Amino acid sequence: AKRHLGETVAGPPITDVKGNLKQAINFFTKSPVSYTEFKVQCCAVRLFAFGGVTAGCALALFLDPPKSSYWRRWSPLYWWSNLWGGKGPLFLKSKVEHEVDVPELMKQLSSPSLAGLKASAPPPEPAAPAPAKEPTPAPAPAAAKKPSTGKKPSTG
Repeated sequence: AKRHLGETVAGPPITDVKGNLKQAINFFTKSPVSYTEFKVQCCAVRLFAFGGVTAGCALALFLDPPKSSYWRRWSPLYWWSNLWGGKGPLFLKSKVEHEVDVPELMKQLSSPSLAGLKASAPPPEPAAPAPAKEPTPAPAPAAAKKPSTGKKPSTG
């Protein structure tokens, strides 16, 4: 007994480009009669759509590459120089030595001329502290109120 699990293959194999091209053209020109025919057409279009999108992205990167240093170092245009040593090693072979006079550099970085002040003008004086205020006296106790009788005051 056949179980109809959908394991049958319909349409040309993926390696048959001519047969898939015919089915892809049918997708745009002929209405499918069955679901199986529609699925075959979709698979054929998918094959060419993937190739077209991939080629389009590669062409866009070739015509207008990103400006990042990562892309400049690892893009396909520089693979040959990276593989056969064009500019030197990627990693350093020994420690790089630099001579820097640190005290002189700190003098230059902390000079007033770099801070936007004139070198001949003295630094501004700090603001004088505010005078101390006299303590305010505590308020006098309020006069004692008369006891309430529970009646509302009459208006009139």
